[in-house]
Amino acid sequence: MKNTRILIVPDGGAEARRLEQCLKGLGYTVCSVAFPDRKASGAGAGPSADLALIDLDMAGLEAAERIGRRFDIPLVCLTDGAAPGPFPAAFTDRLFGCVLKPFDERQLNWSIQTALSLREADSRLRSENDELRRRIALMETVFESMEEGVIAVDENAELLLFNGGAARIGGVRDPEPDVDQWAPMHGIYRLDKETLLPVEENPLVLAMRGQPTDGVEVFVRNEVQGDGAFVSVNGRPLKDYAGKRGGGVVVFQDITRRKEAEIHREETVRDLREQSELLQAVFDSVGEGLVVSDDSGEFLYINPAARAMLGQELARRRGRWPDKTPNSYYNTDRVTPIDNEDLPLPRAIFRGESTDDRHIFVRRPDHRGGGIFVRTSARPLRDDAGGIRGGILVFRDVTSQMLAEEAVTLAFAQGRLEVVETILHDIGNAINSVTVGIDTLHQSISEDRLAPRLRALADAVNAHRDDWPGYIRDHRQGRNVLPLLIALADDYVRQTGRVMQTVSRVRHRARHIADIVRTQKVLGNAKLTRKDVNLRQCIDGAVNLVVESLDRKIDCIRVDCAGAPASIRIQESPFHQMLVNLIKNSLEAIDELSRSHGLEEPPSVRVRAYADAEFLNIEVRDNGIGFQPREAKGLFAAGHTTKDDGTGLGLHSAANFVIGSGGQIEIASDGVAKGAAARVRLRLSSVTPTGASAPPGDKDIVDDDVRP
Repeated sequence: MKNTRILIVPDGGAEARRLEQCLKGLGYTVCSVAFPDRKASGAGAGPSADLALIDLDMAGLEAAERIGRRFDIPLVCLTDGAAPGPFPAAFTDRLFGCVLKPFDERQLNWSIQTALSLREADSRLRSENDELRRRIALMETVFESMEEGVIAVDENAELLLFNGGAARIGGVRDPEPDVDQWAPMHGIYRLDKETLLPVEENPLVLAMRGQPTDGVEVFVRNEVQGDGAFVSVNGRPLKDYAGKRGGGVVVFQDITRRKEAEIHREETVRDLREQSELLQAVFDSVGEGLVVSDDSGEFLYINPAARAMLGQELARRRGRWPDKTPNSYYNTDRVTPIDNEDLPLPRAIFRGESTDDRHIFVRRPDHRGGGIFVRTSARPLRDDAGGIRGGILVFRDVTSQMLAEEAVTLAFAQGRLEVVETILHDIGNAINSVTVGIDTLHQSISEDRLAPRLRALADAVNAHRDDWPGYIRDHRQGRNVLPLLIALADDYVRQTGRVMQTVSRVRHRARHIADIVRTQKVLGNAKLTRKDVNLRQCIDGAVNLVVESLDRKIDCIRVDCAGAPASIRIQESPFHQMLVNLIKNSLEAIDELSRSHGLEEPPSVRVRAYADAEFLNIEVRDNGIGFQPREAKGLFAAGHTTKDDGTGLGLHSAANFVIGSGGQIEIASDGVAKGAAARVRLRLSSVTPTGASAPPGDKDIVDDDVRP
């Protein structure tokens, strides 16, 4: 402070010189001496001074006011104790010391030092206050700009802070000091959106009680949040300088979008889990084997059907298909092994190749027959970039089908199917109908009486050609010419219709014979083509063919297709011939009972067709001769017959078709003279749903009608 510059405002020259000498002696710098009546001097010296020493008379008071108003420097006054009048504010705001005249040098120095210290402390305080106000203004700006809501209350629940975010999220209301009313007033609920938040769970109340909280989620619904909003709240206690509780503060934010996203995510996860469980149940229930592996060949999933078909050793959970024991997989000849790398699944994983319908023989010593045949399909599993991340193999046990095909092939090779006899048997049924039709035509032509009548009419007309008008007008016989001509035309039309019906039947049966021959030609080389056929029409056709081949009136056959599909996909010709064989066998059984024991009730043959899941069931039941149950197994053998002529290939031929199609056939009876029932069960490639409309031409056929 020795370099402090002091401005002196004395009341006279002698006083000024004394003050100046005293101040210089104390080490101060006197920057200017300004007399009260010289305003310019005081005005000019003021800005460079650190303190002003003013003689407090009337003139000095005016100078002090002028200096205090213009310059921000501390003032020390010299006074004789008399009050010159009211002090102006510009003076009192900067007055930091007072010295009584006559002044003492030590007192003067002490007052100046005190004034300078107080001024420095005042400046520091004002600076701190300015900084504090700036910070408060900044905090208010920040609080008002925050998306989060901020609410602070004192220990009496009086509001200290409520920012704009709080207004946007929770509504603008004067808080009720009664904390019990906060939840109903602001619409604060638990997450169920129905239960008001209890006081003991309110984060602000907990903060007031000294308990911090984090991430408390509530639901808010009020005038501002009409649809409601999910809110996350953090709470902290407020403490004073002594560390005592002084209220609480909460910071909260709207998490509706996040919460809705979480709810949606949870619902999605739940749906995916349910779908996964459903797919798992489906995969575990399907009859096909399913194997999924990663890009190294490590098995990720093997369903129960695959384990059952491959065996536990071949389907170990942690196994790798390429590492399986050699000589487990063979071609269908059961002799040529397949290298592991050439199996469908490794090809899909390591080569990216897809395979369909490849037949493989899996050797299993524990299995009857030494193993099973499977039909496999494999696909690579690819990621979003197109890279291979694994593979999937689907396969089905086709052992029965393959063995049936092998049996048929072997039987053909060894001649055990009696191909020629079967063809003759099938053709014979159709030829009987053709023979009946030709006999009918011959009889109609040989017994035709239209030609003589027409010849007589022509002779009468020729005899009267010269007087034709008068003859048909006036002659008694001539007037009968026109009615006779009309009658002859009507008789000709009727006879022609009967002939055409007979010719149509003969042509149809001849085509059927050609179809049988064509079928037998390809039976040993390739599978017959399946096509959609009308089931009812096919059964009716078989009934009509049997009736025509027996050449007698039959009214005991009833057909019931109420539970069957309108159309089926099947090999039409052998299916039709199977029906013919079964129906004819039933009629012949009735005839045999009639000859040997006699009929005690009207003859009856009932043909019933109905769908059962993926199967078509056909039952042909009769009240014919029947047989002993122990004889059932031998009825389908080639050559088995009870007929006098020794022919008996019908059931054998039907069995060949059914078994070759992967189906089942059986014939049962309760004993001799108690009738019999033949039952056929076929798996269909496609079935038109029951109740589908019948194709054109089938509209006149009704279920349970009597077939003539």
